[in-house]
Amino acid sequence: MDSLTMVYKIISYSQEHCFIKKSERGTCSGVIMNNTYFKTDNGCGLLRPAKENAVFEFYKDLYPESSKGSSFVSPTNFMILTQIPILPSSPIECSKRKELIEFKSLYNTNYARSVYLRNIEFERDILNSRVRTNVSTQASLLVKGEPLDELIIKNSKIMKQFEMSLDNESFGAIILSSLLLNTTDYKPDNIFIESTTNKIIGIDNDECMEFYEIQQGADGKSYIHFKNILFLFKNKMSTKVNQKIREQYLKHQPNTFILSWLIKILEKDKNYKNLIDLAFPDDETLRYETNHSLKLPFTFKKGWINSMLSRFKLVKSLLKLNNYKNAIEIGSCSSGSSNFYGIVTYQDLFKEVLPFAYIYYQQLESESEDPIDQIKIVYQREFSFEGLLFKHGINSEPYRNKIMNLESKEIPIIETIKELILNSGENDFELPSDLIKWLEQILMFKSTIDISISSISSIGSSRSSSIGSGIGSSSGSIGSGIGCSSSGSNRSSSSGSDIKLHESFYKSTKSIIANLFKGGADFKLINDFINLTNFDIKELSKPTVLSSSKNDDDGANEIQKQEPLLHSTIISNNSKLFEQINFIINNLNVNIDLVNEKGLTALDLSAELNNFQLFILLIELGGGKVFNPSIISKFYNSLKTKEKLDFKPYLQVLFHTNLNAAWCISLNCLLPEYSGSQLALNKQIKTISTVVKGRRKISEEWGTIKNQYGSRAVPSIKDEYGNCIYIKFNPQFPGTDIAVSKLSEYLFGHCSPCCELGSIGGTPVLLIQVYGEPLINVLEKTPEILDKLDPLNISKQLRMGILTNNADGNLGNFIITPTPKIPNSKSTTNNLKESDENKFKIYSIDNEQCFMPSTSKQKESDSSLLNKFKLQVETVINRIKSLDINEFCQKWLEFLDNQNSLSLVHFKDLDNN
Repeated sequence: MDSLTMVYKIISYSQEHCFIKKSERGTCSGVIMNNTYFKTDNGCGLLRPAKENAVFEFYKDLYPESSKGSSFVSPTNFMILTQIPILPSSPIECSKRKELIEFKSLYNTNYARSVYLRNIEFERDILNSRVRTNVSTQASLLVKGEPLDELIIKNSKIMKQFEMSLDNESFGAIILSSLLLNTTDYKPDNIFIESTTNKIIGIDNDECMEFYEIQQGADGKSYIHFKNILFLFKNKMSTKVNQKIREQYLKHQPNTFILSWLIKILEKDKNYKNLIDLAFPDDETLRYETNHSLKLPFTFKKGWINSMLSRFKLVKSLLKLNNYKNAIEIGSCSSGSSNFYGIVTYQDLFKEVLPFAYIYYQQLESESEDPIDQIKIVYQREFSFEGLLFKHGINSEPYRNKIMNLESKEIPIIETIKELILNSGENDFELPSDLIKWLEQILMFKSTIDISISSISSIGSSRSSSIGSGIGSSSGSIGSGIGCSSSGSNRSSSSGSDIKLHESFYKSTKSIIANLFKGGADFKLINDFINLTNFDIKELSKPTVLSSSKNDDDGANEIQKQEPLLHSTIISNNSKLFEQINFIINNLNVNIDLVNEKGLTALDLSAELNNFQLFILLIELGGGKVFNPSIISKFYNSLKTKEKLDFKPYLQVLFHTNLNAAWCISLNCLLPEYSGSQLALNKQIKTISTVVKGRRKISEEWGTIKNQYGSRAVPSIKDEYGNCIYIKFNPQFPGTDIAVSKLSEYLFGHCSPCCELGSIGGTPVLLIQVYGEPLINVLEKTPEILDKLDPLNISKQLRMGILTNNADGNLGNFIITPTPKIPNSKSTTNNLKESDENKFKIYSIDNEQCFMPSTSKQKESDSSLLNKFKLQVETVINRIKSLDINEFCQKWLEFLDNQNSLSLVHFKDLDNN
């Protein structure tokens, strides 16, 4: 067999120079070759390759684990055979076609060969009159079985046994899919039963996804458009849903499943477009006519995809009832109000999902017992919906208001996808993983249409591969075969920029971002989502108040606070936690010290959860300006020896972030609280009584250390973990020291160390915490350090000096403290590295002689030291200018008044004792 003869056989083109129809079924020409059925467009315009492929992909994706795979429907592939010599079919357009008809009549024959035997030259004329034509054909796997109509006739007397013998898995797959796709052409000759397995296989799936189950006709009456003879098998329909099919269905999230499927259709459309462009490169008219004939590009009626989504959700909610053994009211999630007990049947699903078709099909049983006759009534519209119900004494009025008419407007696949996106709310996604997949699909779709926007107006671009590559062209009389694999397109000028999400995504952006982190979403996805919603990331540093779905007795919504993003991410504790925390702080600029409803910061929460590495990371990132003293101290004291040693450098980092936090840890570690009742039982234990922090145990010994820059001994208590507290005996004006410390804290966040007034055995003491070297030592040994002082810090000190007028600001009363290896906050190694600047800060100590009268005396001064300093004066001035001076001073004075009262009580009690 030569190449041309093979091609003619594939396209059912006979020696009579016409397409022949070898089967009684269908309208197109078709032939079986090598277990493949080729269906050719013979001018009828009934090939729908895009819709056939869409149905096949739907089944394949919906039941991926089925042992029978995607063969519940017959797979197809479409190709265009190019440059095939075809004699024009119209006698008007082709004179030789007209002559052939006349010769056949003259010679009283139906065969061209008989004409050629009598007129050899005419055969040559006919061959020369052929026109090179491109022919569309669709290949599908041959189903080895019998059509359902023939089997029904054979088994008409044992229909129940026949129904129950049908394969359960394929029956379930087709029933559930038909509910979603609104099948409109599953008449008995479009369903085959496989001979050896009784598996049900659907063919000719090119008429679905077009209507609702019922619509109003031109005559004003309503007609059922849903047509599937399997739904008339009442015995099989009364069985429980196949468990394997049910389990596969329940694994799908409706929105993501449909969107993924639509994107595949879109990609396939691009392939079809490319295929047709290759077949007709220079003829725009033929390209248009071919697209029109094949119903390309793929379109949906406006609103149809949303109705499919609703049915998908409803079927899933009904199948979930399998998980419960008590009666459950499903009226809230369905069109009906039935109660289901235990496992649902196919009939239950039919009743709830397609109630109009269900009641109509129920009445068909009274018209005929033969399913073939019953489905004919639906096809031939023998009865309208109202007419059939009226005939059987059922009032159709309650149904009339529920009949929905689908818009007649056809929209391209891109607009269909946008319609789905717009109508998919946040609440559709129960799991963070589903939400992540949904947004990934949307962003992929957006990226795709943005990239190809220049070509989408002409239906895009794509890839192609040939199903007909085995068809040769050695004789030169036949062109190559062009086939397609997958890709898609639409005539549309739409771009990704006009994609609109459901309004809930804009109202709940903060909670959605939290769920994305909870689900471990990629950071690029989170960034893209923020950009897509035009969300202001400053909102992430504000507490969010949400309305819950639960109502009070008076009908008002309960109000609950959402955890801040940092807190919810920490609580989720997924494998990417450290990377997420870094991203939230460094990329989303979230306030690390934001507190939740319980008043806890992220640092407090990490301590409460005993997460040591996270605690360190948050300190690296600057956490600690706000903290819960009780939680932080308890956490630190619970650390093991090695952990405390590992934490040693971070203690000084915390000191520079917030002196109060480091002070709290060291105070509770070196001088732990001690109760009075315990004291009575332990007379030999040495304690210190403080004005504010209560009685504490002195856990370490110290020796008297001479203070070379002052008149009083200042010993210290320290441990191997970096904690250190100095104890100044018999302070001269401790209240002034405390006043300066609190003033600097309120104004700038500390320029002087924390301190606490107390007594040891009746002797007043002032507890102080500071790290570093006196300024005088630095000037003598390492004066180059002055070039590395933090400009903002030195500016604050100069301003404090002006405000407090310290009469004893000698070089020994300023401490230079190294900033201990500022962390690389964008790493997740928890290692600290030195910064390139601002390595040192200066703190004033021994501030007892502040607030002295202002006096001045003319003398020569050396300004060289001051000239060494780099200043950051503007920040300091702006801070002071932003203050409400009266409110600020009142707050400070109220603190001093309270401190004074406590001090008086403390030392009065000592005198009494």
